[in-house]
Amino acid sequence: MHLLCDNLWSKRIVSASKRDFAQLLAEQGREAWGIFKDDWYGLDVLYVRDHLACSFWRVLMQTANPPSFLPFVTEAAFHHQLNHIRQFYSQPDLSWVLGRPYPYLNEATMTRFVDDAALALVKIWEQRAQLVHLDHSPSALALLAAEELAPYAAPLGDQ
Repeated sequence: MHLLCDNLWSKRIVSASKRDFAQLLAEQGREAWGIFKDDWYGLDVLYVRDHLACSFWRVLMQTANPPSFLPFVTEAAFHHQLNHIRQFYSQPDLSWVLGRPYPYLNEATMTRFVDDAALALVKIWEQRAQLVHLDHSPSALALLAAEELAPYAAPLGDQ
């Protein structure tokens, strides 16, 4: 489900960012992605800070690292990433400026993505038996309608 969510993010947010911020990407190259991620991760930090009952605090911070069930991810790498996530969000860099405009992705768009992704993942879960009929599709996202995969319309952020 996490990998499907990452793919949805790429289709809905990353594709829209490439479209809407083509000039910034042309001018800044790879550096532009760091600028975008300041909004993406800043919103995450803001959410975790303001929602002390969320699953990050209740589950991720309270649960031991599980084994890696993916053959292409070593257990050491999986545990390293989980530990990094725990530290990143529980002890954020004090230089983060959170009370600011979010020009590349705002809270409303992030919330929309979370809601849409949750509905899409439930739909995929409920229709997973149909995966055998998808003729070797590279992704379970093939179970979703085109509008459920389309990049979001502008604006993504605070204008």
